[in-house]
Amino acid sequence: MIKSDFFSILVTEDSIEDFELIKIAIQESGFTGNIEWFKNGEELLTYLKSSETFKNSKTRSKFISIIDINMPKKNGFEALSEIKNDPKLKLIPCIMLTTSQSEDDITKAYELGANSFFTKPFELNSMLELFKSIKSHWIDNTKLPSLE
Repeated sequence: MIKSDFFSILVTEDSIEDFELIKIAIQESGFTGNIEWFKNGEELLTYLKSSETFKNSKTRSKFISIIDINMPKKNGFEALSEIKNDPKLKLIPCIMLTTSQSEDDITKAYELGANSFFTKPFELNSMLELFKSIKSHWIDNTKLPSLE
């Protein structure tokens, strides 16, 4: 098992209030790695495509991406599609976290390669339970490949 210090959770969320709630839940779940915030899919992709992290094996992290759907510039579906169609990025687990409960959105997310889809809870206790589950699954128990 890899310590969560080697993980980075990339949160792509245009609402500062939602990001702060997500960040608190991630921290209170026991996660000790990096939490990076991006306000839209364009910022996320710029980071992923220019990050030096992939080039330095001593600091290489494992990434988990939490992506909202409705955002300006590049929405969550567009970002997800680009990640999953990029040979260097496609192995990053992408978790859609959105207010949508639409069956069409759920289907589209999985068709584009999402690894999970959750409807965003708006209270801290529910968000904390969600991130405890995400941490247990993706960080504590799942083996993820290194991105080269």
